[in-house]
Amino acid sequence: WEKYEEMLDDRNVALEKLEHERKVVLEQRVRTMQCNDRSANENAKLRHQVEESRKELARSLAWIEAERKTTALTLKDAVTELTLKNYALTKDSTLAKSELMEAQKALKAELAWRGETIAAEKEKLAQAGRDMLRQVETQRKQQVDNLKEQSSFFLKKKGEQVEAALLEVEA
Repeated sequence: WEKYEEMLDDRNVALEKLEHERKVVLEQRVRTMQCNDRSANENAKLRHQVEESRKELARSLAWIEAERKTTALTLKDAVTELTLKNYALTKDSTLAKSELMEAQKALKAELAWRGETIAAEKEKLAQAGRDMLRQVETQRKQQVDNLKEQSSFFLKKKGEQVEAALLEVEA
């Protein structure tokens, strides 16, 4: 009878240990869920930042397009003015042709410069957008890797503890 009571006591002690291990595992699961919630909040913030960057990029592209249209209208007005000058200077066609050629060269140079400026701005904005997206993706991957590593370490440790408790119960 004493052996039976002793076995029951050993069994109760082992069950208490298992219950304690179960509580520890549940607490860790709660911590993991909280960590996942924090990670989800961080991802939401990053998504918001990306969206704001996209909006800023769209505004910048709209400005560039408006500037291009303004430039086109300005150049069109200048060409019209030059054409009128050409008609007015028909008495001295040599002089008129020479002025027209110079004005056209200046307009072409102006147009080329503005086109290069707009292209450079577009490329800078596109590169900034790509860099930001790359940075956000890198941060997200790093968070996921950290969570995986923490979970793996914890589960391995808890698994070893549970195995030890089971061996103790079997013994």
